[in-house]
Amino acid sequence: MLVDLESDDYREVSTSFEHLLSFYGGELQSHAAVILGVMVVTFAIVQAWGGLPERLRSDGFHGFWFAVVVGVVGAGMVYQLWRLYAFGKLTSGIMYCSDNAWKMTREKWNKDVKEEKTRIGIDEWERLFDMTKAVIYAEAHLKESSKRFVNLGTLGLTRTSDRVRLRHRVLVAAFLLAFFVSYVLLFGELGAASIVYVILLASLIRVGYAARRRLFSVGMKLLDVVS
Repeated sequence: MLVDLESDDYREVSTSFEHLLSFYGGELQSHAAVILGVMVVTFAIVQAWGGLPERLRSDGFHGFWFAVVVGVVGAGMVYQLWRLYAFGKLTSGIMYCSDNAWKMTREKWNKDVKEEKTRIGIDEWERLFDMTKAVIYAEAHLKESSKRFVNLGTLGLTRTSDRVRLRHRVLVAAFLLAFFVSYVLLFGELGAASIVYVILLASLIRVGYAARRRLFSVGMKLLDVVS
């Protein structure tokens, strides 16, 4: 339950806390439902594979693409687990709010504003909307609770707002692992082809990601020239 803080600052933002709890609770339920749905999709894929004629299951083509679909599902599962974890931490941050934690968040925000480290806003804490204060506090709790995952490299901090986000490499690794396991155990066999496929897919994803960043950089330069 929320701690009954005595500060006027908290009393003003307590209503925003209640709205955020309702929102985060809905997100937790929806992501949990999506995870169950993804598990059903995985089962349906295996069932569809079993329903294919033997000649189609042995040609290698269908096994590859079935494994690709499972890889996408595996990456989606990891992403949904991350969302479930994030909203769980955001919720716990509000549920167990303390006077000291609230004051530390406020003081750090004002300090970052003075040192121009705050990228999502330039106003001091007292000039922010109540909902903004509540979100900043919840995300500060998420950041503090996720330090070990940030150090491990599974989570990272965005450059623009210093918020915790799942690294793309984790999704890529989840896709490749799900592809490899499903191809070897269900849709193909362990051999040179399975290893070559994983290497080729990893290279393709890496090149695509590098190209995306390059295209984004070129697009921004073109916008600057036009403006």
